[in-house]
Amino acid sequence: MLVRNSVLRVISQIAVFEIPTGKWNDLAKYISTIFQSKEYRHRETAMLLCGYLFEQVGDEMKNSFDHFLQLFQAGLKDENPNVRIATLK
Repeated sequence: MLVRNSVLRVISQIAVFEIPTGKWNDLAKYISTIFQSKEYRHRETAMLLCGYLFEQVGDEMKNSFDHFLQLFQAGLKDENPNVRIATLK
C-alpha cells in the first residue's frame, strides 16, 4: 500500500503541471476505466487517485466535476468496504 500511495502522489504532482496545459484531458475517462475493473484493488486505487488529484488540482478539474461525482457515488455504493473507505478519503 505504501508504494501504491507514493506512486499516486507522484502522479498527482505531475498533474499539477500537465492538467493546466490540457495534456491530460482524458484523465477522468482513464480513471473511470480503472474503476470498472472487477478487481477491488483497482477500484480502490482509482478512488485514492481521485482524492490525491483533487487535493492538488481540484480547481483545474471543474470541467470533469459531473463525471467525478458519478464516480464518487459509485465508489460509495461499491460492494467492497476498502473501496468505500478510499472514496471517503
